[in-house]
This record gives sequence, C-alpha cells and structure tokens, in this order.
Amino acid sequence: MIVPQLEVAAAPPFQSSNPEILSVEQAAQFLGMTKPQVWEMTRARGRARMPLPIPLIRINGNLRFRRSSLERWVDQLEIYERTGLLPREGLSNEKRIAF
Repeated sequence: MIVPQLEVAAAPPFQSSNPEILSVEQAAQFLGMTKPQVWEMTRARGRARMPLPIPLIRINGNLRFRRSSLERWVDQLEIYERTGLLPREGLSNEKRIAF
C-alpha cells in the first residue's frame, strides 16, 4: 500500500518590521553601512581604533546588536565628533552572553 506524503510547510522565521535585536545585516542596513564595515568594527582591532566601540552582544557566538544601543551609540558619536569629549558611561561594556 502506498501512503501519500504530505508536504509540511516550515513556519516562517520570526520577523518584525522594527526588531530590537538586530543581525549584522540588519545593523548594517540600520547604520547605512555594508556588512564588511560592521564586521570590521566588531573585530578586536577595529574596536581598539574607535573612541567609542560599537555596542554588541554575542549570543551563541553570533553577533547581535540592540537597536536602542545603536541609537545611543550614534548619538554619542555625534557628541564626540562635535566636542571631542567621550561620554562618562560608554557603551563598550556590553556583556557577552553565551547560551
């Protein structure tokens, strides 16, 4: 007896028009940059060259970015560019979390 096989459609991945946690690609788009530019800013040597390192989160080894942290970071970069002063509370202390 032949049993017909049913095709099960995979559930679409969770997508929001305005997610709080961004991938490298989404962060690049948000910042108006390319993915390689964002990757370079996350590397140790790229972070060492920046007065205000880009805030990031590592989840299971994957880079992610909080939209709100990126918005604050851009605001702080703007202040730094105008005044040359670093903020008292930098965003470079984002915690690395591995699950």
